[in-house]
This record gives sequence, structure tokens and C-alpha cells, in this order.
Amino acid sequence: MSTYAMPLVVLAITGSASLTGLAFALEWIPRVAAFGFAGALVDRSGAAIVSFLASLARALLVAGAAAALSALPPGTVETVTVIALAAVRGVLTQFSFIANEAVGAVVSRRTDRQAHKVQYQLVGAHSDCVGNSHFRAARPLSRYLWCPVSIP
Repeated sequence: MSTYAMPLVVLAITGSASLTGLAFALEWIPRVAAFGFAGALVDRSGAAIVSFLASLARALLVAGAAAALSALPPGTVETVTVIALAAVRGVLTQFSFIANEAVGAVVSRRTDRQAHKVQYQLVGAHSDCVGNSHFRAARPLSRYLWCPVSIP
């Protein structure tokens, strides 16, 4: 969901569809370009440290951007700040994604016929367990999936 949040923030601030598209492109182009570098860094430094540092950097970036945006007047500078935030956050998200996938691959090899549960946690748990309607429709199957959040 956060992938689409930044362009929507730009749309809310500017009302411009073209700037919204620019924000989406500026978030995804650096993110896609970071794939190779993120993979090499995860291989060299380890998935846990890369994931932690990328998450920490994202948290600090968002906190700093929130402070900056509250002090900036509405207009071009505010829009540029949000677009820059989207681009940098996209790169940092890619590092976390690659690190999480690397951990998932290791854990999947150790779970013996339970790899689908690992993938579920990596891809679906953070969106499905919060109560999305498509997950509620599959509630009868939920007892077979490991989910850290109880499903109403």
C-alpha cells in the first residue's frame, strides 16, 4: 500500500495528475535500479543488517520529512520534498525487500514442506491479516496458515 501512498500525497497536495505520475515514476525508477546493488549488499553484509539499516533509514527519513513538511509553505518546495521522499524511500524499501526475500529463501529451505507459510508471511501477512475483505472470504482456509494476528 505504501507504494501508492506517496503519489497520492502528491495528488492531494497539488491536484495534478501529471505530478502524481511523476512521483510514481520517481519512486519506482530508482527502486528498480537499486535491485542489483541491494542484492550485492545483502550478499556481502547479510540480510539482517541490511534490513535493519534500511528500515532505520526509512524511519529517520520519514520523521525528517514530516518535520520539514510541517515547516515548509505549501507550493513547489513542498511538492519537491514529497517527490524526493518518494524516490529515496523507494530505494530503501527495495533494500528491505531484497533482504526479506533472502531471509525467506533460507527459512523456506529449513521448513520442510512449509515454504508456502514463509512466503505468506513475506507477501501476504502484513496486508491480509489486517482484515482485508479478500482474506475474510478465505477465512475457512485461514486455520491452515500461520498468521500472528487473530482473524475476526
